[in-house]
Amino acid sequence: QGAKDVTPNAYDEALRQYNIAEKLIETERHNEEAIQNASQEATRGARRVLVLLDTARSSKNQSPEQIALLMEQRDLELKKANQEANLSQFEKAEQQRMIENQRRALSNTQRENQGMKSLLISEQVVRDAASQFSEEEAEVYQQGDKLVIRLKDMKFPSGDASLPTDSLKLLAKVKLVIKDLNAAEVVVEGHTDAVGSMSLNQELSEKRAESVAEYFKTDKDLSASVESVGYSFKKPLSSNKTKEGRAENRRVDIAIKPNNTTAVN
Repeated sequence: QGAKDVTPNAYDEALRQYNIAEKLIETERHNEEAIQNASQEATRGARRVLVLLDTARSSKNQSPEQIALLMEQRDLELKKANQEANLSQFEKAEQQRMIENQRRALSNTQRENQGMKSLLISEQVVRDAASQFSEEEAEVYQQGDKLVIRLKDMKFPSGDASLPTDSLKLLAKVKLVIKDLNAAEVVVEGHTDAVGSMSLNQELSEKRAESVAEYFKTDKDLSASVESVGYSFKKPLSSNKTKEGRAENRRVDIAIKPNNTTAVN
């Protein structure tokens, strides 16, 4: 609509925000937090451009009072747009973490462009691991030099860290993948929904991760070092405002660092 000429500064900023979101979608498709944040910023930037563009065009050939009234109306429209996207205190904290993730993602992309990132896991290795699980059980993808198995079907009840009996079959499949890769390191990440305080969920996420890690440690045939870490509700996959979203956020991610020889085959 000619915004590039009429409101060039706002247009350039909105375009920059759009390009950031587009790049994240292309390079970090699993980083839903960063993508959501960048998309919201791009949308707000576009709304701002449209409001300013309308103001600039409407102010032509008007009196100073008319321009002042128009600016007042513009401010109200911008305020309304911001209110529609207003975030709660918790969501603002989440947004800040998303921004940090976004910065790290962009930094990683720059390193990739400079040839500094070494891809140690072949596509065939990822496909072979993914074939062990149904779509409902887990998602498998590469993250740097690690293979990540995102367990969707752990069935942790809300507020409970006990290892569900129904999950043992799923964990047995994960253990087979770890053995097939002759893994050097395994990190179990525990995640919770946002029901309850941060401190209680931090403890709960750590205990969930520990219970899964202990399952692997009891198998003496696994040569990999196994560690566990809890993230509370700092890394949600879905909105905590719905029952389905909270269930998805109560998950465990298994980050596996394969033996290099195995990974590149």
